[in-house]
Amino acid sequence: MTISSLIEILKSRFWLVLLLPLGAAAAAFYLSAMNTATYSSHATVLLDYRKPLEGELAGELLPVGMQPSYLTTQMDIIKSRPVAEKVSALLDLSGSSLWRERFDSIGADPEAFSNWIIGTLLEHLQVTVGTETRLIDVWYQDPDPATAASVANAFVDAYRETVKQLGGMPALETAESVDKLLSRLRENLEQAENRVSDYQARMGIIATDERLDVETEHLNELMREKLAADAGHRVAASRLDVPAQAGSPEGGGDVASEVIGNDLINSLQIDMSRKEGELADLSTSLGERHPQLVKLKAEVESLRQKLAAETARIISANRAEAARTRRLAEAAQQAEEAQRKKVLELKQLRDGLQPLLRELESAKTSYDRALQVYSDYAMHSELGQTNISVLSPAVVPTEPSPSNRMLKVASAFIGGLVFAVGLVMLWEFADRRVRGKEDISELGDAGYLGGLPKA
Repeated sequence: MTISSLIEILKSRFWLVLLLPLGAAAAAFYLSAMNTATYSSHATVLLDYRKPLEGELAGELLPVGMQPSYLTTQMDIIKSRPVAEKVSALLDLSGSSLWRERFDSIGADPEAFSNWIIGTLLEHLQVTVGTETRLIDVWYQDPDPATAASVANAFVDAYRETVKQLGGMPALETAESVDKLLSRLRENLEQAENRVSDYQARMGIIATDERLDVETEHLNELMREKLAADAGHRVAASRLDVPAQAGSPEGGGDVASEVIGNDLINSLQIDMSRKEGELADLSTSLGERHPQLVKLKAEVESLRQKLAAETARIISANRAEAARTRRLAEAAQQAEEAQRKKVLELKQLRDGLQPLLRELESAKTSYDRALQVYSDYAMHSELGQTNISVLSPAVVPTEPSPSNRMLKVASAFIGGLVFAVGLVMLWEFADRRVRGKEDISELGDAGYLGGLPKA
């Protein structure tokens, strides 16, 4: 079939091609004119991709890959039946005379009134969201402008309340489960405390911490005293580590190290060295009995005796100090050993307490952790925080929504035209007619001889 033959077919039944689109357009115009004017109102909410504040996850940003699906999920929640049921309850639509009149006008079963309300709410609800935005618009259409605004706002309130319940319900269920566990853990803790108290009373142990135990503190004090006595003895002994000088009265014993640094000893040594030098010089020119030489010898001998006496005094004092500090160190050592033995005996008594203390600590830790978990979940379930904010509530519209009457008429005309063309083609296939020489060639062996012009 060629285009020219198709045009001939349509021309032959032009009345049908014209009447069907015009009838469809007229019907659409009439129905659009008969429809009651509707009013649209919308509320805008801002959806935050951050989680509500809750403990360690406070303000945590939702992963980027989950944000589109999260936004779609929120839109589905708004259009869900539980939200519509909350809207009906918030506005008490089952007791509204206006909604009852609308329901009675359709003549449905009175018991289906509640379901009709939910269906009507969802039917006239529209939820939209822009591109790359977190704003959600909740639209509602109704013949009454006040009803359109109130229902749109009710949907927003019901949506936020539903999100609160969805977020708080798992936390509340967890808190209830943890509460049952807390009772058992509390009993375990009390039993562990009683066992520790009984053992302490039976063994006469006052403090449960060894660092606070009186005997251990006493041992620590004795150890510090022993360290101080040992240090004093080492200092006193270190003063006796210098070999005796020639001419010392000990003739080869130990000489205190501080003898070398003593000012009086150094002064006597200097004077004696100077006198010995003068004596050596005069001995070459004077006789043994010369008065000046005799005087120098007497002075040198006097200085030597003073030096020996002072050295012996210092050494004696240091040896006495070393002996005293040695006795103190020995006494401190004995006291420490006696106290250590006493503490070891006390520790043997406490060996049986350690398992009980570990059991008590474990029970206390478990109870504290469970109590913290219970507090966190219970608080979260009570707070009811959401990440949804109302940007702008719905207001009562002053003008009805555009009816798009011309668009409906044009759509009906185009639809009627397509239907008419299809109907004409079916009619043609059912009742074929020869309209040109092309149709003759399609009949088979018959050939085209010629044609008569139109009169």
